[in-house]
Amino acid sequence: MHDNGWFLLTGVLLFFLWLIYVLEEVNWLENGPFTQEQYLILVVKNQEKNIEGIIRKLFFWESNLLYDKRLIIADLNSQDKTVEIIKKMSYPVNYFTFVQLESMEELDSLLNRYGRDRCRVMNVCSMGHSWPSSHSG
Repeated sequence: MHDNGWFLLTGVLLFFLWLIYVLEEVNWLENGPFTQEQYLILVVKNQEKNIEGIIRKLFFWESNLLYDKRLIIADLNSQDKTVEIIKKMSYPVNYFTFVQLESMEELDSLLNRYGRDRCRVMNVCSMGHSWPSSHSG
């Protein structure tokens, strides 16, 4: 009976060590089990020539930007086919959230809704034909 007690105690101790390891691995001890989502907000306007490439590049080549973030595409009242292209790219599976904004003030409201500290904004409204070389922002 004495040997079974040590066996049980060792098993319980190993279980708790494993549990602490797992909780540290998933950051639950630091942030809690329900960490807040992070967002990448891509602000676009009149980007019909670039938007498909930008979205594809984000998902396939720059996936580290989206590693732990949800993508929100915010269109600032485009007058070209940008919105049409974005909507086509969201079918049949929508991997991003799409919102249409009338002004930068509405972007401010969007940031407040999702939490400014949880959002990173990438503004490509005046972007040329190439991908920006720096992703700081």
